[in-house]
Amino acid sequence: MLRGRNIMNADLKKVSRMLEKDPGVHHAVVVKQLPSQISVTVERRHAVACIQFVSQGNCGMVSEDGVVLDVVPAKNVTSLIIESFESSKREPQLGMKVDVRGFTQAIRFLRAYENMELSHLEVLTRIGIDHLGNVSIILGNGPQIRLGRRPMDSLKSLEKTIPLLKSE
Repeated sequence: MLRGRNIMNADLKKVSRMLEKDPGVHHAVVVKQLPSQISVTVERRHAVACIQFVSQGNCGMVSEDGVVLDVVPAKNVTSLIIESFESSKREPQLGMKVDVRGFTQAIRFLRAYENMELSHLEVLTRIGIDHLGNVSIILGNGPQIRLGRRPMDSLKSLEKTIPLLKSE
């Protein structure tokens, strides 16, 4: 796009916006380095989980800010799955922004859970989000634990299960 052109005439904001159209690019900074170079710095998105809208449907590898980075068959998923079966969505699409009520709270909970002692005892395998934004989780192969619309408020209660999980 810019090769062989005078960099003084380059629209750097346009180049930055073009790069940010890629779902894997969170932010791009393009600057001129006189006399004849352009420097590009890219902040990439990384998948934190998979989101699934239909049981047995494809999963979208989703970033923390809710952008679908890739679409994969559910049978190939080995990471955490966020289920939003009551959503109006049917299939994740590359680059789509997840607009499911409760998604942000679920991701915040996921980040907090990773820093808990409990995360070393039990793997968080699934997060469910219903149409009202209520969040529930499944630890390992265990039962569903309902956390409600504010799952961060349930962290202290969840920590109380640690002695039960450590016991035989």
